Amino acid sequence: MLVAATLGASCQKKKRTDGPVTSPTASPTTTPIASPSTSPVAGGGDAGAAAVVEFVPGVDIGALSEAQRTLFSKLASSLPSPCGKAHSLETSARTDPACKRAPYALRYLRRLMQADMTDEEAKAIYDLRYNAKAKPIDVASTPVVGNATAPVVLVEFFDYQCPHCKHFAPTLHALEDKYGSKIAVFYKNFPLEHFGEKSVRAAQATRAAFLQGKFREMHQQVFEHNDKLADADLIGIAKGLGLDVQKFKDDLDQPSTKARIEADKKLGETLGVEATPTLYFNGREYTDPKEVADIADWIDEELAQRGQ
Repeated sequence: MLVAATLGASCQKKKRTDGPVTSPTASPTTTPIASPSTSPVAGGGDAGAAAVVEFVPGVDIGALSEAQRTLFSKLASSLPSPCGKAHSLETSARTDPACKRAPYALRYLRRLMQADMTDEEAKAIYDLRYNAKAKPIDVASTPVVGNATAPVVLVEFFDYQCPHCKHFAPTLHALEDKYGSKIAVFYKNFPLEHFGEKSVRAAQATRAAFLQGKFREMHQQVFEHNDKLADADLIGIAKGLGLDVQKFKDDLDQPSTKARIEADKKLGETLGVEATPTLYFNGREYTDPKEVADIADWIDEELAQRGQ
């Protein structure tokens, strides 16, 4: 059965009342897959009780059915190299040790087969991951957790009243803790109109906390209490974090603070952001499930390609 998955639930720019909200990028041919319970994204030789059948060392396809293996082999020999070489994914995996992405791409292809993707579906999803053009994203004066000059840069567009953003926040925090200085996570506000002024005010509050070096702490507290975002609540959080409350109040109401939130929103619209949370990975929109293991797979691949 085809795994009917999306990037994860999200809050759309326009409020919907006709059913569950899902990723705006999902379509019959480009729907990203969910993580199969039988195969961690970065693992090899993880086929459980199935006989080990390695396509190349470290890429076990033993858990695939015969039909899935046939399609896997066909696609591996026809999909382009993930390193931009003028040969196939399989050729990169077998003959190009400098292409550190190839084993990750093969394990990714294995996941597509486990999800019973068709030939065309798998090609479309592979293309989203490996051939999407990176977009320039201005992160100047943007709150960042991690090493601002790290080789792996994640940019999140979010709304403080979006329940899906609140659900996703611990995932990003776990990745920040796991990778430390190897990654940078930049936070861009994208307040959605139908959530009202409280989303904007919460964004201004975390901006004011950022100016006192307490962005991450305020960010976490605002999400934790995002059902209480009146000014008195925000000031109470600031006080609890040990901020200079008068400076916090002054910065909260500075025109430049609101202008910064508006600039984030405009940038997101220019990039084509349609929902929150939306995640960009080194300038490319992230197209897989928003779980720690899935995002970590992208990070590990990027670090491997850079010899880290």
